[in-house]
Amino acid sequence: MNRIPNLYRYRIVGLATHSETRAELVIYESLYSKDRAGNYKLYARPVEFFLSPVDRQKYPNVKQRYRFEKIDS
Repeated sequence: MNRIPNLYRYRIVGLATHSETRAELVIYESLYSKDRAGNYKLYARPVEFFLSPVDRQKYPNVKQRYRFEKIDS
């Protein structure tokens, strides 16, 4: 995979439910950053945040509409 500046790629691993709040979470792994053991780092984010639009005030020059968008590999 070619590295493109300011383009971060992730793979969705699955969905999970928070054990206390019952919130739905997206579990995903970075495809650009590995941990000390050489594995891609895993992250969890509430579904509504994962699917939210880009904050235009914080990132006025970003062309994408949503925080995470599917790309063809």
